[in-house]
Amino acid sequence: MSEQIARPLPFAGEAEKFVLGAILSGVHGSEFCFDVLRAEDFLLDPHRKIFAAANKLREDGKQPDMLGVHDRLANTGELEAVGGIAYIAALGDGLPRISPVAQWAQLVRDKARLREVVKLAANLQERAFNQTDDATYLLDGAIESLSTLAREIDGDKDDGMTYRDAAARLLEELSDDADAKIYTGIDHLDRVTGGFRAGELIVITAETGVGKTVLAQQTRGRSCLDGRHSLFASGEMLAPHLLRRALAAEANVIPDKMWCRNRLSGADFEAPVEAAIISAITAGSLTASLTCRAFGVQRDG
Repeated sequence: MSEQIARPLPFAGEAEKFVLGAILSGVHGSEFCFDVLRAEDFLLDPHRKIFAAANKLREDGKQPDMLGVHDRLANTGELEAVGGIAYIAALGDGLPRISPVAQWAQLVRDKARLREVVKLAANLQERAFNQTDDATYLLDGAIESLSTLAREIDGDKDDGMTYRDAAARLLEELSDDADAKIYTGIDHLDRVTGGFRAGELIVITAETGVGKTVLAQQTRGRSCLDGRHSLFASGEMLAPHLLRRALAAEANVIPDKMWCRNRLSGADFEAPVEAAIISAITAGSLTASLTCRAFGVQRDG
């Protein structure tokens, strides 16, 4: 532990060079690099500066070729720092006639992600050695940072798709119309949205007591009827409380009555019991058991 062994950071030098060479030479498909790469993804500082200059030209509607990049770097005073025109011109040396630009760009991106992991791990180790933070606090922060990085890496998968391929996939999905959809059971809303699809995040906001929980439970119930698994969670209420509210809606009983048994008339009590039985049949044994216990109902069979 006391000996520090220096190791080179993950790096794809040839890929970095070929990506820049393809961009400056106008190789077909090189515009894809601007969609998946950032200047920070290049390890070598000259490469970062050259890519940033090319990207700026592109954003300004100009051709990011060798001459344009040379002039921009000269204007910003960075030309000498990248090795001058000789280094810029040499980036295209050895460029394959058929250039797999997308693969090079992805390799550069992958190495950059690995360096981020190394940086996070090194930072965690340094803070642990300093002994200034509690271990639990350190681990919580590390888990959050690594989770964020994992989500970004997962998002990179879609970056590798060209506009043409994305459009083709979309048209194929529309014509097939076989993707799973989740409906709310509200006809007008389902017609407008066409159903909720996988990967979508739906946020519903409204005043307290206007029916957000009921809508969520109704959507859950419709999902179960359609053979879809569902999970209902709340940061405010326990499972029995959620079930009381859900059954009140299904049984058409005033929710306030559900919190006090002596406020429920005979008919009021029979309705949620019947709803509990239906829930037991449609939602499965675990939910059924919770449902019945929430109302003091014995569940047989």
